[in-house]
Order: sequence, then C-alpha cells, then structure tokens
Amino acid sequence: MSPQFVDFDADGQLDLLAGSFGGAPYIARGSAKGFGAPEYLRDSKGERLGLNMYWDHDEGHWTTATKWNEPGQKPPEGQGTSVFAVDWDADGDLDVLLGDYSAGRIYLRTNEGTAKEPRLSTFNVPIRHAGQPLVVPGNVATVRVVQWDGDGLFDLLVGSVGHGDDGAVYVYRNIGKVGAPDFDAPFVLLAPASAPLTDVSRPSHGLYPDLCDLDGDGDLDLLVGGSTNLNLPERELSVAEKEQYLTQRNRRDAAKEATAALRAEIDAAVKDLPEEEAKLRRKALEREFAPRFRDGARRRAMAEISLAAITFEPKQYHAVFVVLNESKR
Repeated sequence: MSPQFVDFDADGQLDLLAGSFGGAPYIARGSAKGFGAPEYLRDSKGERLGLNMYWDHDEGHWTTATKWNEPGQKPPEGQGTSVFAVDWDADGDLDVLLGDYSAGRIYLRTNEGTAKEPRLSTFNVPIRHAGQPLVVPGNVATVRVVQWDGDGLFDLLVGSVGHGDDGAVYVYRNIGKVGAPDFDAPFVLLAPASAPLTDVSRPSHGLYPDLCDLDGDGDLDLLVGGSTNLNLPERELSVAEKEQYLTQRNRRDAAKEATAALRAEIDAAVKDLPEEEAKLRRKALEREFAPRFRDGARRRAMAEISLAAITFEPKQYHAVFVVLNESKR
C-alpha cells in the first residue's frame, strides 16, 4: 500500500518501500539485477517497524502488538498502513514516516545510523502541529512529502479513508524550518463527497494521493488512487442465488466458530500457568494447532462469502483519478 521508490541505503539503486494492511512496512531492495524479495523494514534492534495494532484475519478484529513499543511507553494509536522515507531532520540520511489506519496520525522513526547504513529508532514519535499530535480527519493517514509552495520546506500531502463517502485529501504546510518541521492547520485539496455517489466520477474513500506534473505544463497535478462506493438500486436475488448465499454464509459462520473454539481451548490450557510459562505454552499450542487454523475449507468459506457479496451486490470500484492543475503560472 502507498509504495515509494527511493534509494533507502544510498547504494545508487532504487529500493521499493510499501506499507501493508497487516501493519508493518516492507522494503524490496534494488540491485543491478532488479528487486529482491520483500522483507520487513526493521529498526536498530532488528524488530519490524509498525504501530501497536494489526488486523487479525482469523478473529476479524484489531489486535494490539505492544512489543513494537519501548518498555513503559504508551502504545501509539492506530495501525500502520503507509510508509514514506524522507530526510526529516536534514542530517543527510533518510528517516521514515508511518501513517496509521485507525487514528489518522503520522509517526516518525529517525535514522540513528548513516545514509549507507540506516539504523531506525525503536519507538514512534507523533508528528505535531500547533503543539498537538497531528490528526488527519477521516482516519487513515496515507502520507506523501511534497514541495507544495516552493519555499524550500517540505509539506505533507495526506489522504484519508473516511467513513463511507467522506474520504478527502489534505495539505499541511510546513511553517517551521529546515531540520525542524512544524505544520500549519490543514487545507482541503480534495473535499469529501457531498452526497452518495451514483457514478464513478471521483474516489469516495481509501484515498492515496500523490503529486506530479502529469501533463508537462510546469505545475503539479494531483493523482488519487481510491475506491468509490456507488449508491445503486438493490436488485432482488433469485431463489438459487439466495440459497447459494445462505449456504456460503453458514459455512463461513461455522468456520469462524471453529476458530473461536480453538482459541478458547488454548486460553483454557494456559489460564492457570505463570505468565512466562503461559507464553511458552501458548506458542507451543499455536504451532501444534497451526494446521487447523489454516484449514483450507475454512479459508475457502471466507473467500466464497466475499465473492458472493461482490457477485450479488456490485457497488465498489477501485481506480486512479487525476485532478489537473489549471491555475495560471
């Protein structure tokens, strides 16, 4: 999600950074032969970067992962979905910004190493404006660093997912100085949809923005990847479709119940054990039960119910939209 091509380790080859819905960013290192396999972007202690939450696909909810925080540090809100490398403190090496999913905040991991040997800090520092943590309206912060007003300071271009149809794109102007950014209140570059959409004329949520001179006229244009939820009339399912949908839904529900039962079995087995012994026992049981958690029938049931929803209720479209800059230079 929200990929960036950047020479992260100053070896003369472009690398590929990308966020993930799972919560941790990845890097595919470039070489003369192409890109290597994606791997976790890690901090100076070897831990993968991320915020404090990830999506548990088996349980269907957000789960806290406090190991990504310093001892005693309050876990930062949100779950990482976007990543962007920039020399934030103007010391000649690349630092990393993380945008989160559930709280609309942006966090900094500073590079404590060098340009050629990055060593990212082990804790997340919230980006601020007006002395408070910067919070993007509409949750999900998909961040890009841009030169918006040509003053030599980098500004923030941020997309938000929104709730329903109110995703938007914002610009936070840098009113600080080189090496010590500070940000003004945001202004809206692409406003939320004013009403439920009935055609694919613009994205409504899940907005991933970037700037480039798309038409070669010397000014920056806006590209936005996103989804559009269309407010289309419901259609009546046929008898056969209803039967298929109910069958698949029942299979999905049974699969979720089976997963919950496995987790309850593990919880019961470690309930009365001392904390450290319980952790070891839980890991052992999770390894033992792994084939049952990954049961193919359960995963097929989950996929089929999603496919049925798409087949019977086609309302969501994914696309890249372009907003050309028509202002006079």
